[in-house]
Amino acid sequence: MAFNDIPDRENDKDFLVDASWFNSIKKELVAAFGNGGLIKEANLQIIADGGEIAVDPAAFKPLIPVISDGGTVTASITPFGTAHGFQGGKEIILLGTSDVDIVELTVNDIDDGIISNGKIVLTRFDQIILIYNEGLKRFIRKE
Repeated sequence: MAFNDIPDRENDKDFLVDASWFNSIKKELVAAFGNGGLIKEANLQIIADGGEIAVDPAAFKPLIPVISDGGTVTASITPFGTAHGFQGGKEIILLGTSDVDIVELTVNDIDDGIISNGKIVLTRFDQIILIYNEGLKRFIRKE
């Protein structure tokens, strides 16, 4: 039985899902909803010029505080790498933490690039939400 085949009602009555069936689809549930389903705050990441931002693929909606390794840096044109394995709809929240050590993300209409209405500049308390679109293979800025 697959995740989409989950039974929820029979004869107009709700019933519980068998534990063995649930355990068989647990991996699919974690992939779809993450571990816990809440925003998970990650550790501060120090980003070098051209560097990537690491994202825990199991985190449902990670909040990642970022800072540059000195001055203003521009992250990689594929800021989350190209082998991330995210499913469509994955949301990532980035939070700037410094007015001096700034992280910038540029718009790059390439596989695993970012689509936005302009360059993203993350200074202290600036935040951005990006959503991965699996069909387009792009991270789209959430407005």
